[in-house]
Amino acid sequence: PHTVAVPMISRPAPTTARLSGPWRPADQPWSATELEGYLACPFRHIASRGLKLTGPPESPAERLNPLLLGNIAHESIRVWTEDPSRNIETVAERILEHEANRARVPRGYQYERERINLLRNLRSYARHAPPVPKGWSTHLEAPFAFSLPDEGPRVSGFIDRYDRSPDGRIFAYDYKYSRAEKMDEKYPIQGALYT
Repeated sequence: PHTVAVPMISRPAPTTARLSGPWRPADQPWSATELEGYLACPFRHIASRGLKLTGPPESPAERLNPLLLGNIAHESIRVWTEDPSRNIETVAERILEHEANRARVPRGYQYERERINLLRNLRSYARHAPPVPKGWSTHLEAPFAFSLPDEGPRVSGFIDRYDRSPDGRIFAYDYKYSRAEKMDEKYPIQGALYT
């Protein structure tokens, strides 16, 4: 269990009316990540999500980027959690190979460096993964959706994992494939939304 400190937001509350416009229908749900991005910098969010402005395409060597690596790590953990008797590195190698082929990532120094780091991190995760308490059920990639109070927007997404006790207690886990420093500052809203 993890306590998240949610800082006060000095901007006006994000109501559905304030968050919608020609670039976004009012009834379109927001993900927790989108909402955090909007609150951090509305202009940048509207430019990238609403106007679909992007930078130049990534070079082939840059295609194995943090987003793709995070998706590979998430999928590896999900598959491994369903059956922890499997070797998490074998699971990850298969998923990495599939995703790298799909994204047309060239094999070379950068690929090998990221592959080694990914496998090392997943091996460490498997050694220290939170066990499922006896009698509890585990739920992976569980969908959620709700509206924020005071005419706030609808938020939807997936919780990476939560364990539920027979009496209704819940431990929720949100995996991040990045450095652990200042996670509460980098993702201040997600923990609060999941609770």
